Amino acid sequence: MADRIAVMNHGVVVQIGSPQDIYDRPADMHVAGFIGSPPMSFLRVKSSLTPGQTSVQLNGEAIRIPALRQGVVEGELALGVRPEHVRISDRGEMRGEVFSVEYMGTVQIVTINTKHGQLKARIASRQRVRVGEAVGLNFDSERLVVFDAVSGSALKSRLFEESTSG
Repeated sequence: MADRIAVMNHGVVVQIGSPQDIYDRPADMHVAGFIGSPPMSFLRVKSSLTPGQTSVQLNGEAIRIPALRQGVVEGELALGVRPEHVRISDRGEMRGEVFSVEYMGTVQIVTINTKHGQLKARIASRQRVRVGEAVGLNFDSERLVVFDAVSGSALKSRLFEESTSG
């Protein structure tokens, strides 16, 4: 890949940066869903966030997020989760049910249905999961992206301060 790439949506440049920066810190839901295989998953939630807030409520569970760096945000939000930032654990922060398992050699892609939407987890093949199984989910909280679900724009957080693009 190039040193810097541009991602467009309907003929408009949405984001320019290094491939890693665009993958890790997408400007909006279009970019997040376009870059990556499988792409970022989105869990829908109606919430209110304030500057500095470090968690969002999903099913009564506080899911940690990078500290919010913008003004008050209220309404329909989407929590963006990359497959490698999901862990299946008995003591997970939230629950879901395994919908499908795709074996890929050393890893498997597990699709999980939750009350807030479907997500994909990239886990080691040696970890056993079965279709229909109820599982707990943990997230790499420092890598999560919160989006305004109406505009699609990413909310600025501490994650975006790590950006290496100019």
